[in-house]
Parts: sequence; structure tokens; C-alpha cells
Amino acid sequence: FDDRIFILLSNQGDPAFRVKLKERMREIVRTVVMTSEKGNVTEHKEAEEYVLTYIIGTLTSMVTYWYETGKKIPIEKLLEYIITLISEGALGFFDKTYEEAASDLLSIARKETTK
Repeated sequence: FDDRIFILLSNQGDPAFRVKLKERMREIVRTVVMTSEKGNVTEHKEAEEYVLTYIIGTLTSMVTYWYETGKKIPIEKLLEYIITLISEGALGFFDKTYEEAASDLLSIARKETTK
């Protein structure tokens, strides 16, 4: 990645560049993630923009973090993380089920409300 991209994405960068980049990313993600040979695979049309926003925010944040922390891992590893998160979600990344996460969250919430 060229350092200029990260300068443009930074707080000192060009806001118009960030908007254009996110629009382009939205097109790519919609094509790669949300369609198949059968057509659009989004079951809930109203959720589509939220899912796109989530994915694009995650991609942007992860790439920015990777750059700001000195590119400590190879770009291939970063892309592996991104693909895993998109395909399996954060719970799948850590081999945790929804039920386990929900139980843990309820347990934490109960402890917090009894303080």
C-alpha cells in the first residue's frame, strides 16, 4: 500500500477522498459479498445498507490500524483476518458460538447491575 492512501484517510486527509473510497468499497463489497450466481443473496433488503456499512467500517478501521501500528503483519495475513471476519464474524474468528457469547454477555450484565 502506498503511504499517500493512508495520509488521505487520516484526519488530516481529504474528506472527499474518504467518501469516494467508501463508495467504491461499497460497490465492491456488494458485488463480492452480497451476490451470487443466483442473484442478490440478502434475505432482508432493509438490512443490506447496515451490513455494508459494518463491513466497510471494519475494512477501513482494520487497514488504518494495520498502517498506524507499523504494518507488523504481512498484508496477506491482514486480508486473511478480514476474509475470516466477513465470512465467519468475530465469534467465528475466536471459535465461539452465539450462545456462548450471549451467555457471557448476560453474565457480565448481571454482575454490572448488582454493583
